[in-house]
Amino acid sequence: MILNKKFSGAWNFGLDKFYSVEDILRYSIKKKLINQFKCKNNLEKIKKYYLELNVNKSKTRIKWKQKLDFNKSLDYTFSW
Repeated sequence: MILNKKFSGAWNFGLDKFYSVEDILRYSIKKKLINQFKCKNNLEKIKKYYLELNVNKSKTRIKWKQKLDFNKSLDYTFSW
């Protein structure tokens, strides 16, 4: 089997904007998926954490486009 190097390696798919862990927790509380959250550390430390996926490879090589917004993406993830 011949592998096409254009499509090899790791691929990331995600939202155009970065969201913090705090954003996800607050949305979870709003949707009543969790009642509350407690931090062992200062909340200010949590606010700075982001999951940053670089989706440029997906966008440029296969013309991938985001179809779901932040809320809908979380709804699908939580229902999984």
